Amino acid sequence: MVALLQQGTSSSTTNPALSIWVLVGGALVDPSSIAFAVLDVSDATKIAVPVQTYPAVVDPAPAAPQAVDLVADKVGPGHFVAAFTLAGDEPAGRHRIRWTVVLEDGGAARTIEEDFDVVAGVVLFPGQQLYCSISDMRDEGVTSAACADARLQSLIAFASRRIEEITKRRFYAHAGTITVDGAFSKALRFGEPVIAVSLFEKLSGDDDDPQEIEASTYAVYNRHITQGLLTPDDRQDPRVAFKNDSRVAWVDGYERHATALRYRRSIFNGQQRYRVTGLWGYTDPDAQSFVGVTPTMIREACKLLVLQTVAKLTKPGNANAGGGVQGINSESTREQSVGFGPSLQDKIGQAGVGDMTGDAIVDQMLSFYAAPPLIGLV
Repeated sequence: MVALLQQGTSSSTTNPALSIWVLVGGALVDPSSIAFAVLDVSDATKIAVPVQTYPAVVDPAPAAPQAVDLVADKVGPGHFVAAFTLAGDEPAGRHRIRWTVVLEDGGAARTIEEDFDVVAGVVLFPGQQLYCSISDMRDEGVTSAACADARLQSLIAFASRRIEEITKRRFYAHAGTITVDGAFSKALRFGEPVIAVSLFEKLSGDDDDPQEIEASTYAVYNRHITQGLLTPDDRQDPRVAFKNDSRVAWVDGYERHATALRYRRSIFNGQQRYRVTGLWGYTDPDAQSFVGVTPTMIREACKLLVLQTVAKLTKPGNANAGGGVQGINSESTREQSVGFGPSLQDKIGQAGVGDMTGDAIVDQMLSFYAAPPLIGLV
């Protein structure tokens, strides 16, 4: 996931362009402290030696990171924003926010870094999640003359939504509340990978008196986040399950001790009987992130889809980018010969035409992440 922030605009609780989720185990938590600094890494020199632009550096000593107000800058449970305003003359291009998080008083500090783009023009799709950045596409050789920043925003947003439509997944952490059916089972399964649970409730018939289920009595299957475990991969079977040592069972909404029953805690049967509030999304484990990151292959697929479209858009006036026209590699005036190299369109479609995207390589990438089909009775 890549954020965009326009020069001279603010990141705030009403526009949480740059924010962080904090969780321990399966629960979103409020840490002891959070601080942040913004670094300019928009060219090779600055990538090697990042330049801090916020808080402003006062020579000779670098400015201390900006502390996050854990009350005023809180977006929701375990969710905090970097509240600041970019300078109007902030260099456009790739930037990096460096978070410093202390979970408990006196505990060790944890550093988390995330890249984002500063743009000179308006952010066209605020709140939409993008799977690659304008800077990524510039790195791939897409020039501003061939495709301006605003146009690239549109193409990246379109490619990102196209990936979600094909895979039926979202590849970033997002908050949400869902209601799901219950069944006589110890587990409650979801259609989307679970990152954290902040509230688990059993609903009554009229939904007016939900009953909270204690977090100590169930386990959240998010071991890809908490342990970096991918075998088994909890993203393929997202669920919460009651613990074996739980001494209470839910039957018709009443609490009964397990000693009086022949089974332990279970989910009561019924349509939309349970409500779960938490953090969801298909992310890869990452040592720097509390909630995981967008899979690298999804980011690459997004770039390839954008390149595919740019090649088509620039074909009439740019032989080196055209789909059927090849770029000139060599010329010889005496023999009047010309050597052609592969076009951009050739490069992104070498494996053939794909059924889903028109590119077999991208199809293969996305098929790996596709959600299983929903099978039900008619």
